[in-house]
Amino acid sequence: MSDADGPRFIEVPASPGTRRLGIVQSTLSHLMMATAILFGLGLVLMLSLTEGALEVLRDWDELEGFGRNFVALPLLLGLGSLGLIAVPVWIATAYSTHRDLIAYTAPDVPVEAQRMVAASRHERLRLTGLVTMIFAGVLACVMFIALCMAGLDGEYAMAGFSAIAMLLFVAIGVGGSLPSRRARVRRAAEPTSPYEGKRRIKAAEATTRRLAAEQTQAVGQVGAVPGARARRVGSVVFTLGSIAVAVTAIIAYVTTVVRKPCQECDVQTYDESVENLIVQALLVAAVAMAAALILLTIGSVIEQLGTRRWRLHHLRMAAAPDAGGNRPDEKTLLQLLTDAWPLRLACLGLAFWVVAVFWFGVAATREAAAGQPPFVGVTWWPTFLVSAVLLGLLVVLDTYAAHERREVTAVVRRAWPVVEPGQAADG
Repeated sequence: MSDADGPRFIEVPASPGTRRLGIVQSTLSHLMMATAILFGLGLVLMLSLTEGALEVLRDWDELEGFGRNFVALPLLLGLGSLGLIAVPVWIATAYSTHRDLIAYTAPDVPVEAQRMVAASRHERLRLTGLVTMIFAGVLACVMFIALCMAGLDGEYAMAGFSAIAMLLFVAIGVGGSLPSRRARVRRAAEPTSPYEGKRRIKAAEATTRRLAAEQTQAVGQVGAVPGARARRVGSVVFTLGSIAVAVTAIIAYVTTVVRKPCQECDVQTYDESVENLIVQALLVAAVAMAAALILLTIGSVIEQLGTRRWRLHHLRMAAAPDAGGNRPDEKTLLQLLTDAWPLRLACLGLAFWVVAVFWFGVAATREAAAGQPPFVGVTWWPTFLVSAVLLGLLVVLDTYAAHERREVTAVVRRAWPVVEPGQAADG
């Protein structure tokens, strides 16, 4: 074994169970981010329509109930239900990653990201139990107050319901304390990870030696890097879209405060010039929102097309026999390992349409059930079918994106040793 040889930092191959959990976690995170975006866009659009800044074909009074459902339900039910599913997946991913690292017997050391996920497994379980206890305790107190008030008013049916709900929340709180206590006991009894200490220090030292050897013979990049210009242009366009989002949010907040300064305040009306100014401001917000969608989409596409060319160029360099002599700078290597992959942003865009179509169907179905035109008499179940198909495509896209990320990181780490920020301190 030469002086430059020794253990490496590698990404340990995930087991099938860990890969599936990772795909579920990624899909849920995309759906949650998309739901938050949908709420923000829907809120701005609803404010604009309420104030008359935008004209619609029908009287807005007929659509206001639909708009309230379309804005409120994703926030209250969508994020809440997705969060309830995401928490156990978040915990299971950490425990499954830990099992993968323990089962890996090669002398190489897992990368810092994997070690951190595995090391956080007990803390994730403890925090989840603690939050569960707090929420269940608060709700149990609320139900106890409701029980007392119902008993004093002689509403015994409501008192019985409140008592059952209070006991249920107490049971949930006690149940939440069990995993929290178990996590503390396990963490205290568990020995130090085999990847912490001398083994990791040796890997950092060996990586540093390889890095020094490659930097000595590296000739650097010659000529323009393919895709670099497209990445810069796309980044500028995306930044402009982000500014448009900020403008939209600021205008929406200011106009809301001007119209109703506090929760207990009455809705304020002003003279014609101020009212016109409010309407024009909301019109600007609506235009900025539309511009933001266009700019963010175009910027993402341009940047990610450039990023794909840029990444393929470096992957060809990594696969070449003289890869060591063509080593990129450290910033480029870390971008190859940590940058958002092109398919990830595509997943977020697809997730937006999944939640938009689904909650459109829910809001329209509720309005149809209430007999509200123009929704009554129309069959809305196909919207849920479309949303399910889009969700299936999202899972497929997330699966492929995870596969691409694993392939790229494996090639890069095999060709060029990388000292990550957490490893540098060990060397």
